[in-house]
Amino acid sequence: MAVSAASDTSTATVSLPDALAAAVSTVDGATVTVNTAVENSSNAIVLVVDTQEKMQVVESSTVAVAAVDSATVAINDAHVAIQAAESATVVAATAIQAVDSQTAVVAVATTNLNNAQTALTTVTAAVDSQTAVVAVDTTNVATTKTAADASVVETVVNGVKATAYAYSGSTATPLPTDQTTPLSTTTVPYVSASWGSGQVLNSGRVDNVIVKYEGTITVPDNAVAVKYAVYSDDGAKLYLDGVLAINNWKDQGPTWSAYSPTYNTTTDKSQDF
Repeated sequence: MAVSAASDTSTATVSLPDALAAAVSTVDGATVTVNTAVENSSNAIVLVVDTQEKMQVVESSTVAVAAVDSATVAINDAHVAIQAAESATVVAATAIQAVDSQTAVVAVATTNLNNAQTALTTVTAAVDSQTAVVAVDTTNVATTKTAADASVVETVVNGVKATAYAYSGSTATPLPTDQTTPLSTTTVPYVSASWGSGQVLNSGRVDNVIVKYEGTITVPDNAVAVKYAVYSDDGAKLYLDGVLAINNWKDQGPTWSAYSPTYNTTTDKSQDF
């Protein structure tokens, strides 16, 4: 039996047949040596009986003793070889266990890797699917926006913006600005109102109210000049294209103001007021 154990740092190979064969060979050699020594001793004893020569017996005994010593050394070598073979067997068994253990670890790691690869494939497919959905949604949004832009039509609503503000009752009250909080805001078809003693422009007040009208005046095509006057109770101011044209800001009953300057409308037919 030959066993190879591999790790990530070294490789060890243990050959049990070689170790056991060496041990057996040593034992066989020792056995032959002992047998030869015994045989030589027997021959020596026979020779002493036949010849009665003590010297030869001594020499033969010396040879036998040497042979026994040689056999003893050989037997000891055999024991050492056997012990080495047994150690190699233990190492081989340990190596086999290590290989089996690492094989199990590799099998688990391979399974985990395969599972991860499967999960990655699933996620990739889901991402690709959602990417396609997003692309379609983006196209639909762009198409919808284009259609919405095409459906937008600018319209001009005829009318005048009317805004009511609080008034202190003094002509020294500052005129309202864009930062002044209004009481109410609405759109009326033209500048003409008579509230009498009723609520002014849904402002919650019947007196002490400033009403600001804003709009555009467009004269007929054949008009080449225009001038204005304001009928009010109490006072009024008129601004045309941002410039004060009439200043009749005072306490009074229903009265017409003086005329504004005359404006050339030969080419410019509209004025903001």
